[in-house]
Amino acid sequence: MKSWMELGKEWRSKADAPYRMAASVLAVLTIAAIATDKTPAAILPMLFAATGWRSGSEWLITSMPPFLEFRDQGLSHAAVYAFFIAIGILWVLPLIRNRIDGVDTFYDSAGLVWSRAAASCWLILLFAAQTGNVRVVLERILSNAGPTMAGVLAWALGAVAVVWLFGLRFPFLASLGSLLAQVFTAGFNAGANVGLAVLAVPVSVPWTVCSWLFTTTSQAFIEAEEKSARIRAENSPVASGAIPIDRETAPNFGHR
Repeated sequence: MKSWMELGKEWRSKADAPYRMAASVLAVLTIAAIATDKTPAAILPMLFAATGWRSGSEWLITSMPPFLEFRDQGLSHAAVYAFFIAIGILWVLPLIRNRIDGVDTFYDSAGLVWSRAAASCWLILLFAAQTGNVRVVLERILSNAGPTMAGVLAWALGAVAVVWLFGLRFPFLASLGSLLAQVFTAGFNAGANVGLAVLAVPVSVPWTVCSWLFTTTSQAFIEAEEKSARIRAENSPVASGAIPIDRETAPNFGHR
């Protein structure tokens, strides 16, 4: 019998793709619910009916779990704010790792694309859409976010430009201008990758299907390459760190 640790390791290695696929479907369901001012639980029977599965649609309508009828507008709005806070945390973490460990921000934040963290953000928004009407609060946040981000961007660019110009006259300010430019570039790279990661979740399923259908390398070729690489690794000599010696020219110490 497998130990709990082995089962957990196996689950972590094999549950990534199913979780992302499920989150992708739920993200699309959330978008449809917000667009129609309905709950995701109400959209699902309509989706089944549209695909011709009327028995499934009727079962969902008549056997809907009671907890899905729970509505709380305050809790829903709190979940919306939690959704944006989670995105902000995903944006800040690469910047922190860059300052502490020197990790490249663009490379580090690019790992968020197709990640479980980005998918989990949509589950928060799904909960918000299920417990209340989130369209109003989303419109308010997004309408204020545009001018705010534009203002922050303008101030950041202005600060970098001013410090750079003063750095031409006062050399001790040149390092500060370089630091501000690095911080601005790192923040922009991280923000772009986080935005891409969140927006990529709803298209994860069609992207995966299309990439599988139109892959240009056969599975047999991939397996043959992996087998060939494994054989080369097994037959290659293990490096010992010793310096190779030519026995013909090396001095014979201790022998006459």
